[in-house]
Amino acid sequence: MWYDDCMSAAEVIPQRQLRNDISGVLRRVASGHAYVITVNGQPVATLAPVDEPRYVRLRPVGELRTIERVTSAVPTGATLEELRGDRV
Repeated sequence: MWYDDCMSAAEVIPQRQLRNDISGVLRRVASGHAYVITVNGQPVATLAPVDEPRYVRLRPVGELRTIERVTSAVPTGATLEELRGDRV
């Protein structure tokens, strides 16, 4: 169970404690602590620092490239009508 895996590395806190001290808990999370949040004694969530590389996916400006505009001899409306076929 995921709860058992988290227990060794995370402090367990009830939802009420999280609600009453959210700023303090978030400061501790930002410094590296992890928590298992419980409601009525049952684990419902984990609260842990963000894994930065998963979320930073922007490319530096130098790595961007220009996309060429595509033109066609067939008007877009005609292509759409052909694709719709007998569905209209």
